[in-house]
Amino acid sequence: MTYQSERIPPKVVKEKIEEQWNDNEGMIPIPVLVDINETEEETFARHNLQEGDIVIFRTDTAGVRETWRDAHKYADELVAIEIVLHTMISRQRLFDLMQEIRRIVRTYKHQFGNYHEAVYLSFVEITQQQLNVWQGIIRVQLDTRRIWIGGS
Repeated sequence: MTYQSERIPPKVVKEKIEEQWNDNEGMIPIPVLVDINETEEETFARHNLQEGDIVIFRTDTAGVRETWRDAHKYADELVAIEIVLHTMISRQRLFDLMQEIRRIVRTYKHQFGNYHEAVYLSFVEITQQQLNVWQGIIRVQLDTRRIWIGGS
């Protein structure tokens, strides 16, 4: 059996977003995309929002859930991802960023690496932060159903 490295869910989502981004003729330029676990802390801490929007990918607090099925012969794997959006342009830009990410997830839902499906779950606008900085959180779930895990 050959070695196959484990997928890193936030990286899978980030790469698909980066690959499929449509800037709508310059109206929504691709933001800085950061996998929070794959970057140096200083890079994120020092990003200047006046230079452009930033989108951060991280595993949701629910993490990776596995549910066994059929007398423990199969399992379903569900991975929750949070995509955190930050912009200083406008509230409209926040919603445009959300719309583009939602479009990509829905259009390419069966093309996120080895996962069977990516599901757009929700968007929440964060309003209790700073004035003139608009933020929101998108939740996406990556599903792999009926993985053979063995058994007799």
